[in-house]
Amino acid sequence: MRLVADIEGANTRLALAAHGVIVPRTVRSSPNDDWPHFYDMPAAYLPEQSPARLTDLVIAVAGPVEGGLAQPTNRNWTICAADLVRSTGYTKP
Repeated sequence: MRLVADIEGANTRLALAAHGVIVPRTVRSSPNDDWPHFYDMPAAYLPEQSPARLTDLVIAVAGPVEGGLAQPTNRNWTICAADLVRSTGYTKP
């Protein structure tokens, strides 16, 4: 199961994908202002979805990405790949 996220300036969409296809019932959108940090979103979302073990994390972010760090343009968030892995419980297959 793959966790996919699209972080935009105002909202973030999360979903699960299997075999390259989004699972429609898993799509959630949330205003970014409702969350202190991006990590809090998947932490709340994943238990609700009860996914099989995550095999991938795919995050699209509107902003620069360099050296494993993403900085969304309209957010005071820095997303670190290593911290995202830890916060989701993802382990490489």
